[in-house]
Amino acid sequence: MVLVMSLRHEWSGFRAIFIREIIRYVRQKSRIVTSIFTPLLWLVVIGSGIGTVAQLSGGVSYQQFIFPGIIGMAVLFNSIFFGISVIYEKQFGFLKEMLVAPISRVTIFLGKSVGGAVSSVIQGLIIICLGLLFNIHYTPASILLVVAVILLLSISLVSIGLIIGLMMDSNEGFNLIMSFLVIPLWLTSGALFPINQAPQWLQIVSSVNPVTYAVDAMRHALLGQSAFGYFSDFAVLSIFMLAMLGVGSWLYSRKA
Repeated sequence: MVLVMSLRHEWSGFRAIFIREIIRYVRQKSRIVTSIFTPLLWLVVIGSGIGTVAQLSGGVSYQQFIFPGIIGMAVLFNSIFFGISVIYEKQFGFLKEMLVAPISRVTIFLGKSVGGAVSSVIQGLIIICLGLLFNIHYTPASILLVVAVILLLSISLVSIGLIIGLMMDSNEGFNLIMSFLVIPLWLTSGALFPINQAPQWLQIVSSVNPVTYAVDAMRHALLGQSAFGYFSDFAVLSIFMLAMLGVGSWLYSRKA
């Protein structure tokens, strides 16, 4: 009985933090507008420009080929930069109030991670709708698979952002570290090029980049093209997510 009551208490705390993060996202209209404009700009300008010289197999256009990578870009940027909210919460004293709440700090971290990930899933769904403009053909199964990939990736990346945000004291320092982290993760993920046609050194770098497996899984679901296969993609993403949740939960539990 005591265990059940404790679990209910933790669930109430998790739900409160989760709902708070969703409300924050809905109130930030500029993030929703940006989530539409930036990917559309990449698809129209970069997709059309490079598409004039790119030659791809499988009968897909370059815009269609990079579409899964553009979803990955939106999720990557939105998820990791979510961690800057921790710095604001430290500056205004809200994080300290959360840490002294009568719930475990693991619950606090999980609530923020999943809440932040949902905003990335929403942005991913918006971009999926844009895919209709570029002749991306969907099935219920392909949409579910893409959403599952986005959820796994976003929880992992939000966790990284929260971990770095917890260790930083300034927005400038956070943005500097994120800039060095986000751009290489995206550029080496195969979002803009076929991995099996890249130089050997780039294939090695891409193979240790977890974002690569998210892009590959979405490309498989939407275009039927894959370099690693569903099992490998989901296995890597699942292990990566559990590892980041574990590290983040441990660090938050040790936060004084």
